[in-house]
Amino acid sequence: MRKERSYGRYIPIIFIAAGGVFLLSKIYEKDKRVEYYSSGSIKQEYYANREEEADGRLTEYFEDGSISSLVDFKDGKQHGWSQFFRKNGSMRKKTYFENGVQQDTLLTFYSDGDVESAFSIKDGSKHGSYAYYFGNGKKKEEGSYLNDQLEGEVISYSNRGQVAARGFYDSGARYALIRYTNGQQEYISFPAGFEITIPSSFKLDSISSSTFASFKNKKEGISLMVGANVSSQPLRDEVKKQVKESTSASDLKEVTTEEMVIDGVKAQSVVLLDNASNEYLNLFFFKVNDALINVYFFVPASKLAEHKSSIQEIINSISVEAT
Repeated sequence: MRKERSYGRYIPIIFIAAGGVFLLSKIYEKDKRVEYYSSGSIKQEYYANREEEADGRLTEYFEDGSISSLVDFKDGKQHGWSQFFRKNGSMRKKTYFENGVQQDTLLTFYSDGDVESAFSIKDGSKHGSYAYYFGNGKKKEEGSYLNDQLEGEVISYSNRGQVAARGFYDSGARYALIRYTNGQQEYISFPAGFEITIPSSFKLDSISSSTFASFKNKKEGISLMVGANVSSQPLRDEVKKQVKESTSASDLKEVTTEEMVIDGVKAQSVVLLDNASNEYLNLFFFKVNDALINVYFFVPASKLAEHKSSIQEIINSISVEAT
């Protein structure tokens, strides 16, 4: 590979007055560097300052002469936009640097010029919102990064614009994934190796690494906890706490606890009285494949027996499978 350079020089700035000729200053003219392919075509060219550092725009070429990249430098460090191209001239990537550190934005493009992805950048890391797009311009995926790691909720879409999946991340690790079919929730997958399918009438309320909660309304809900004991008092206390937070219950008092088997599934029924509303909270706990499921109902005392009989329907409509 052949290289050429034209050496920099100082250009004098002269002022002519009646009293004579005065030298005001000198400007350093940068020297140009050019590298060639073995075929003789230019590979890259740029200007260097007196310290022989790239200063200004560096242009790289494909061997056929088309531009492959335009990168701005200042005193040897990338500073400004860096743009990368395909041989057909379309831009494939664009990003920004400040004093050698990537900042602000990273964009990638389809060959027709439409945006393929957009990332927020801070101090060289993905930080903030991002999105991927289909070729038709519709959003494919969106979420957020925190110091180069996925954080929080990530939503994926079908090319028709419907939600296809929702992933939940903590420091880059996914702890739950909800799949959708035709916009309807299909199942929730946990890293512990379980998938749970719940009735579509129950809406997701909250989700974490080992539990999720959903409800049909504020009086009826389902929650799941992985690896918990069906008879655990701390667990029952935690469920009561969650129910209080998601409903209007304020003063719950445990009334009865009953062990039972429903359709071959070992279960435990815990009945509590909400003194504020004079309604009973009926908690059913049952185990399926080491996942503990809780179903709760707020009902008047006269309707308690009716809801006890409907628990079998709920159990049959919920499935938990090992993955």
